[in-house]
Amino acid sequence: MLRPYHPVQQAQVFGRLSVADLGDVRVTPGNAEKTVGQIAEQLEPVVRLGARTLCLGGDHLIVLGELRAHAAVHGPLGVVLPDVKRRLWDVL
Repeated sequence: MLRPYHPVQQAQVFGRLSVADLGDVRVTPGNAEKTVGQIAEQLEPVVRLGARTLCLGGDHLIVLGELRAHAAVHGPLGVVLPDVKRRLWDVL
C-alpha cells in the first residue's frame, strides 16, 4: 500500500510524479515467446507517450518485453539486471 507522504524521508511521494497503475498486461502462461511479444506490444504505446514504466511481478523474462518496447521507441539500449537474492541467501 503506497501512501502519499513518507514520514521518515519527509517527502511527498507523488509530489513531483504522476503515477498510474495500468493493471496487468495480458500474457500467455507457458509460452515465453508469445508472452514477451505481448508485453512489448502493450507497453510500446505507453512508452511512446513519454511515460517511464515499472513492471512488477513475474520472472526475469518480463524484462525482455519491456526492453523491446523501449528499444522500439528509443533505439538500441542496454540493461543492468542485478539479482541479489543469491548473495543475500545466507543473510536471510
